[in-house]
Amino acid sequence: IVQPTFIYGGDEFALNPPRVSTSIGQIAEDILGLYPVAALSEALPGVLGVATEAPIGVERVAAAAVNAAIGLCGGKHVLEGRDEIIIAACKRRGPEEECLINDEAECDIEVDERRQGLKAKLTSLGADDEKEAFAIMEELEKLRPAPTANNEFLLGRWDFMFNVEPDMGTGIIKEILEGDTPIQLVFDLDDLHLAVSEEGGENIVRVIVSTKILQQKAELVLKTSFEADDSDPFGTMFVEKFEGIRLAGIDLPVPDSWKRSRPLEFSYVDETMMIARGNGGEPHFLVRGQK
Repeated sequence: IVQPTFIYGGDEFALNPPRVSTSIGQIAEDILGLYPVAALSEALPGVLGVATEAPIGVERVAAAAVNAAIGLCGGKHVLEGRDEIIIAACKRRGPEEECLINDEAECDIEVDERRQGLKAKLTSLGADDEKEAFAIMEELEKLRPAPTANNEFLLGRWDFMFNVEPDMGTGIIKEILEGDTPIQLVFDLDDLHLAVSEEGGENIVRVIVSTKILQQKAELVLKTSFEADDSDPFGTMFVEKFEGIRLAGIDLPVPDSWKRSRPLEFSYVDETMMIARGNGGEPHFLVRGQK
C-alpha cells in the first residue's frame, strides 16, 4: 500500500486525487523539499502542514510500489508519506555483469575494457547528450568493480561534471560557474565540489561551495553524515543525515528539525570517477578532484 500526499506528473492539474503537472511539480519539489522548508512543513498544524509538504513525482510512486512488490524494501508493505516512498523508490537491483568467456581472468579483462570504454565515452559528452550520458551511467552501474560500502576509493575530493546533468538546479549552478553576466558582480560561484572523509569512525560528506559575495570571498560548507543501509544487500545504499552549515569559517545555528535523513546511493566508484544518486534517484557524475 502506497500512501502519498500530493503527486505530480503529466500535463494536467486535478484536485481528487490531488495532482499537479510535471513542469510545476518539479519546481515545487525542489523548493519545498529543502531541509528548512520540510522542517517547517512538519511543524505546521493540519492543513497548513499538508499544503506546504513537497509533492512527489508519479514515476517515484510507481517505482516504490514495484520495489515493494518484488521484495526490495525489506518486507515493508505500507509506504506512508513522501520520505518512505522516496526511500523505497531508490532501492535498486544489484549489478549484472555479462561475460560469455569461461576463463575468469579473461572475463575480468573483457569487463574492465568495456568499463574503460564507457568511461571514455561519458567524459567526452556535452550538454546536449544527457540521454546518452544517463544510459552510459546506468550501464556502468551494472559493471561496478566492487560494493561501494567498503570501497577505499570513496574517500577524497570529487568534482561535479555539470555538462551531463540537465536538471534545473545543476543547470543554474553551471550558468553561474561559467557565465559572464551582471549577477557575477553580486554573487559569483568559483567552485563546487564534494569531499568524503572518515572522522572518528563516522562517514562524512561535505559539499563545499566557494563563492564571492560583492567581490568578497566566502566559503559555504554543508555537512552531512552517512551510514550504510543494512536493508540493501548490494552495498551501495546509505542513509544520509544533515549535520550543519558553516559560512566563512563560522558554524551557523541549525535547528534539530533540520537534521533530517534521506537516502543516498554511491552506485559506482573507482579510482577516477563516481556516480551518486540522491533522494530523487537522479544520477550525478563526479570525477576525482585534482585540486
